[in-house]
Amino acid sequence: MKISKGILLILFLSIFCLKYSIGQNYLTILDSAIVNPIKKAEQCLERGDSACYKYFRLAIDEANRQGDSVSAMTYKEIVFSIFNFGTPEDCRKLIKTALTEVDSLRFPGITSIYYRRMGMTYMRTEVFDSVFPYLDKSLELARMAHDTLQIGITYLTTADAYHLQGKTKRGLEILTEAKPFAEKGSEFTKIGLIFIAGSIYLTNKDYEQARLKYEEAMDATRSGSKNIYFMAMINWAVAMNELNKPRMVADSLPQAIKHFKGTFQEHPAKAQLSHALYLLGDHRKSLDLALEELNYKPQLDYQFITLNRKLAARNYLALNNPVNALENASLALENELERKDLDEELIEAYILKAEALKLNNRTEEAYNILNKSIELNDSLFAISKQKEILNLQEYYETEMRESKIDLQQKDISLLQARSKVDKLQKIQYAFGMMAFAMISLFLYFISRQRIRKKEQERKKQQEVFDQKLNFKKKELASQTLHLLQKNSFIQELNDNLENLKNIPKEFDKDYKRIQLMLKREAASDNYWEAFKTYFKEVHNDFDKKIQSVYPGISEKELRLASFLKMNLSTKEIADLMNVLPDSVLKSKYRLKQKLNLDKEQDLYEYLLSL
Repeated sequence: MKISKGILLILFLSIFCLKYSIGQNYLTILDSAIVNPIKKAEQCLERGDSACYKYFRLAIDEANRQGDSVSAMTYKEIVFSIFNFGTPEDCRKLIKTALTEVDSLRFPGITSIYYRRMGMTYMRTEVFDSVFPYLDKSLELARMAHDTLQIGITYLTTADAYHLQGKTKRGLEILTEAKPFAEKGSEFTKIGLIFIAGSIYLTNKDYEQARLKYEEAMDATRSGSKNIYFMAMINWAVAMNELNKPRMVADSLPQAIKHFKGTFQEHPAKAQLSHALYLLGDHRKSLDLALEELNYKPQLDYQFITLNRKLAARNYLALNNPVNALENASLALENELERKDLDEELIEAYILKAEALKLNNRTEEAYNILNKSIELNDSLFAISKQKEILNLQEYYETEMRESKIDLQQKDISLLQARSKVDKLQKIQYAFGMMAFAMISLFLYFISRQRIRKKEQERKKQQEVFDQKLNFKKKELASQTLHLLQKNSFIQELNDNLENLKNIPKEFDKDYKRIQLMLKREAASDNYWEAFKTYFKEVHNDFDKKIQSVYPGISEKELRLASFLKMNLSTKEIADLMNVLPDSVLKSKYRLKQKLNLDKEQDLYEYLLSL
């Protein structure tokens, strides 16, 4: 059973959204007259208010009064805030303003971040034609600034963009270029390199390579960040289940579920554990886990709901409960149809419903559903092959253009060499005909030798290029021929369907054979103790004061109160506590109630007074 590509993307972005914000946090060095309005704007955007940008304007005006360098740093922090809390359109508007206000030659490193963020806003809206020009400019400025960290991050972003666009081969090529820079960067860039590669291998269904990449990520973070370690484990579980190696998944994932208890990442971990238990034949436990997720409140994302519906249906089929199997299979198919995407998940939902209908003795409906899945599978195959051919053509055309450009550059160099010779000849003519004759003959000989050598090199390169081009043309023809050979597969399926229709007694035998053909074809809380020590030095007896007001305060609530007293934003607290911003807002509300504060009383002001 396949895990949704969309869910894989959510798993990846949920842990690596921070990698794009790596770099100097200028909020720690900017004046409070700038920092406070930015934080107010972020809190305003989190509440969904409409008049938040006036605070950003106050910060920019104050920064402009303090000088160009302060202005450049302020724009960077505001761009980051709007990227995380605002809309892509608003973020683009601000970046365009920043690019007119900030001198890229004086501040190439910061300007590089502006261009990368602009490209990422287009990634969010999947306008890939606009993504790559901005990422290329970002890389150019990062190189100008000799900023190895920003070069690595921009390479990773570019690889991710190609992956999201479906150009996985190009994404892997970019990762190869990114490796030396990412390895010189922070932990996030190093692990980001591995994660993106693993994600690309999963998309390409190269599950063995994906497994190796995620095991590498787990080894690198075993004694470091537990969040990244267990996120790597969840992605590793996807590959292991697809490789039909569920025993290690079933033994390992409970640790990840325990670590992520109460957070978003708990749900993909449970989904993969349920899948592993299904593969092991423990259908009752797998079913209980899937039903627990379906009854989760608040309701999960529709992709997780669909995945758990499929798991429930398959387990009900295995437990010989046809009614519940059909109910869950039908709901799963309805969810897939609402996406309006033709992919393997949709075809799988059709086949699952056909199996459930068959178990309910609704043979004719099962036949119709199965026939529909065959038609969709054929369409999906044709579309995927068409995309492969287009990708090959684009790759070959790119190589051809690059080769032509290289040849043109060599011709230009040759012409420049000739021009230099001519100038030298004119200078020598002024010193005498004899000197001119001797020097011109000498230079002419050198020039002829260079031209002959360059010509020979160009011919050799042209021969190599022609050989590569011929090979790639053959490869392209082979791909096209493979697409045409689908006709024989379609005819064979049609023949089997006609037999199935004319001889109902042969249904079970032919049904399994068709299904087999389809499957073959579709083939650390250590930081808290340190924090408390430092916090006590700054805020004397804060814990005792708040415990005197609320004796039953828990360690988690004390941690939240400490972060609030430091005037950290909801987003910053969420990152520190490894929860979603919504969870922080709910916890703040509950803490305010337990402290017996009125609605009008501000929690931050109250904690500040303690």
